[in-house]
Amino acid sequence: MSNYSGALEDANKVLLHLREPYNPGALIVKGDALYHMGMFEHSLVSYYRAARQPDLLSKFVHLTYLRKKNGNSPIVVLQ
Repeated sequence: MSNYSGALEDANKVLLHLREPYNPGALIVKGDALYHMGMFEHSLVSYYRAARQPDLLSKFVHLTYLRKKNGNSPIVVLQ
């Protein structure tokens, strides 16, 4: 069983307490947690905010490169 409320709490810590309201990684985690908790409209807001961040594409490209380099194994990269 996944701990979506814990993931949401962690994402909110980054977004609110660390004062990084535009952190794309935290916004995506928040969107995923809200989605799996059945709050679909709220999850879309988080995904939309993440997609508007200019460094999201560079993080995705970097992650894709690392996955190909390591045989497509799941890797989490936080920069």
